[in-house]
This record gives sequence, C-alpha cells and structure tokens, in this order.
Amino acid sequence: MNVPVGPLTGPLKKYQLIIDEIIAEWGIGRKEEFRREGIIAIYRAIDNLRTTISGALNDAYIEWSIREHFRSLLPQNDQ
Repeated sequence: MNVPVGPLTGPLKKYQLIIDEIIAEWGIGRKEEFRREGIIAIYRAIDNLRTTISGALNDAYIEWSIREHFRSLLPQNDQ
C-alpha cells in the first residue's frame, strides 16, 4: 500500500490527537517515528474500512488500529 508522506490533512487531522495521546499514555520516547507509524496505521485502517462501517465505529476502529500497529513495533515488555 502506498501511504502518503506528511501530516494528516482534512478530516484525518483529528486522528493526530489520538496518535499523540497513545504515545504519551505508553511513554514512547521516539515520538516522530511513532507519529509517522501512526499515520501509516491510519491509512491502513481506512483502506480496510472502505464501506464496512461508519461514524463513531470508524473512529474506534482507527484508534484500535493505531494501538495494534504500535504494539507490533514495541518489544513485548514496553506495552
């Protein structure tokens, strides 16, 4: 999948707050790296969603997707 490079735009901007909250909640020190990875997780989640669910469920699914992607990048004991 070709993921756009750069900050989130338009309606996707709201997910940057979720990315930053998870980074702070988990105490991740490599903030910029994980911000980029969060964007990757968002675009993957959107690609998976397409037309399957909508509204608040989209937001919940995208937050879950960001957390799962971050978990895959961190050693098991850092979660």
